[in-house]
Amino acid sequence: MNFIIYENDTKYINTYRQAITKLMGSNNLNYKIYLFKQYNQETRQKLNKIEGNKIYLLAIKVDGKNGLELAKKIRSKGDWRSPIIIITNYEEYQKASYQDKILMLDFISKKGDVTTKLLNTLYIAIDILSSYKSLCFLSHGEMYQIPYRDILYIEKNINNNSSVIVTKSQNYQIRETICNIEKQLNNPTTFVKTHRSCIVNTKNIKHINFDTGIITFDKEKTALLARSNKKELKEKMNILH
Repeated sequence: MNFIIYENDTKYINTYRQAITKLMGSNNLNYKIYLFKQYNQETRQKLNKIEGNKIYLLAIKVDGKNGLELAKKIRSKGDWRSPIIIITNYEEYQKASYQDKILMLDFISKKGDVTTKLLNTLYIAIDILSSYKSLCFLSHGEMYQIPYRDILYIEKNINNNSSVIVTKSQNYQIRETICNIEKQLNNPTTFVKTHRSCIVNTKNIKHINFDTGIITFDKEKTALLARSNKKELKEKMNILH
């Protein structure tokens, strides 16, 4: 995951970094933050070399240059998938930016609690990119691709070094550890580790009993909710809803 910041105000740069760090957690999942303080040919060349999923956080004016122009360049290159978030004090640009058909995810004012507003929008951005993703694995000589949205939870098989993927329609057993699967998912906003032996898809949770540790889905349940993981799960569910 690549977070691309176009901003030259140190105060807001730190705010964006804090929101991204909180979003991705402290579990060493793969993500990078790129900072650009100028809008020029060198910036565009560097942007073209960034591979993988991208989320853009663009200020309106950086050294007199309009971040909306950068957004137009991104879309003109054919990238309509990457979420673009405009963050600015210049609210008069909001209407114009929509008219330019840039297809922005959000327009965030720098007035008020920027961190909370940005964090909520970043969760949506991750969700948008996740809708394209599937968990791929090989089982009994066959290749499977399970869309993220179909996964309920993943548990360690207590009998051996394998895991069980529980989906809306069936279960799959794969010879992978929970840690390796977590790294492959690389999506801490949707998939939360509730126990060293369990990962749940927060989007498919119907009910959580934090006293008993039972997490309920449509027709499935898991009781693997460790005390040390309750706080993170509560935070993710609060933001989700």
